[in-house]
Amino acid sequence: MSTGEIETLLSSRERLDRFIEQAAVVRRAEAEMLHQLAELDKEGAPVEFGYCGSAATLAQDVLRISRAEARRMAERARVLFGALGISGEPLSPDLPSTAEAYSRGAVGSEHVDRIRQFAAELPAEVLIGTVLAKDPWPIAENALAQIAGEVGPRGLVRPIRELQARLDPDGRPPTDRDPVRPDREIWLRQHANQWDIHGHLDYETGLKLRSLLDALGKPRSSEANGGTPDTRTPTERDADAFADIVQVAANPENLPENGVNPSPSWSP
Repeated sequence: MSTGEIETLLSSRERLDRFIEQAAVVRRAEAEMLHQLAELDKEGAPVEFGYCGSAATLAQDVLRISRAEARRMAERARVLFGALGISGEPLSPDLPSTAEAYSRGAVGSEHVDRIRQFAAELPAEVLIGTVLAKDPWPIAENALAQIAGEVGPRGLVRPIRELQARLDPDGRPPTDRDPVRPDREIWLRQHANQWDIHGHLDYETGLKLRSLLDALGKPRSSEANGGTPDTRTPTERDADAFADIVQVAANPENLPENGVNPSPSWSP
C-alpha cells in the first residue's frame, strides 16, 4: 500500500495524533539543535571557524537566518544548556527544567522565551539564592516548566505574575535614580598574529555602528575594485568597514588628550 493510500485511510483522530506527534518531533529537534549550539560555543567553535567568538554569528551564517533569530537562538542555547564564563569557567544553565521539557517536546520556543524573559528581569540574588531563601529559582522554574507543558505561552502570564510577586516583591527600582551605565562590553584577545573580538552593545550604540558598517561596507563596483567583481562576503565587508572606522579613529588628531574623552557617551 502506498503512502498516499495510507493517508487516505487515516481517520481524523489518527491524523490529529500524527499532527501532535510531529509537533513534538520538531520541538525535540529544536532543543537538540540548541544543545549542539551551546556545546559548540563551549568548545570554542565560533573562534575556531572564524566567527569572532559569537555563537549567534555562527548560527546566522551556517543556518542562513536573520541576525535577530540567530541572537534568540544563541540566548536560548545559553539559558537552556549553559555556557562558559569570560575566564573559561562553566556556567550552569538558568532553565534546566525548561530544557528538559523542551527536549521531551512538551514545550515550544515561545514558552522558553516567556520563561527566559521572566528570569532576565529577576534580581541576581533571586537566581542564585540567599541566606534566607536558598535556591528559590530552581523551584519556581521547575513549576513554570510543568505549567508550560499544559498551557499555551499566554497561559504563563498569570503564574509568572504570581511568582514575580513572591520572588521579587519590591519590584524594579525607581527609574529616577542616578543614570545607569549602558549595557555594553567588548573582549579583545590576541591569538598569534590575529585578534578575536566579541561582546555586546546597547541598542543605540549598536544601531549607530550598524549604520556605519552599512555605509562603509557596501559592495564595491567592478570599476572601483580594479575591474573585478567584489566577492567579499557580508561579514568580510563588515570587517573591512570596521577596520576603516578604527583607522579614522586612530588618527592622532582625533584622539583625546591624556586619554580623556571630551564628550563621553556615559558618565556616572
